[in-house]
Amino acid sequence: MNSGETMTAPDCINMQTLETLAGLMGEVFDQLIPSYIDSSDKCFEDGRSAIVQQDAEAAERLFHSLKSSSRNLGAEKLGDMAATLETAMREKQLDNVQPLFDDAEQMYQQVRKALLEFQASR
Repeated sequence: MNSGETMTAPDCINMQTLETLAGLMGEVFDQLIPSYIDSSDKCFEDGRSAIVQQDAEAAERLFHSLKSSSRNLGAEKLGDMAATLETAMREKQLDNVQPLFDDAEQMYQQVRKALLEFQASR
């Protein structure tokens, strides 16, 4: 992270990234946050099921998608957590993944709240 970047407490969103996206995308940006939240909610729901069912391939795909979309919106820490989950699934490390998943889900709730607050303030 560069020293010029601003983040919201608890450092879950890069606000500079969001502001830049909003400026570049115009009215289309208003659809981005609800779309991200819908897909991320589903990712966590499906990810939980995939972990319980020991379906590493499905979980890997879900976390890959979450990684990319989170990083694109400035949720860099969540993107990093999703990358860790993606790697764990690729390496079939299903035994130790639940605490990682729980941490990522908790971070996502913070990201979700910050995004909704950002959208409400526009």
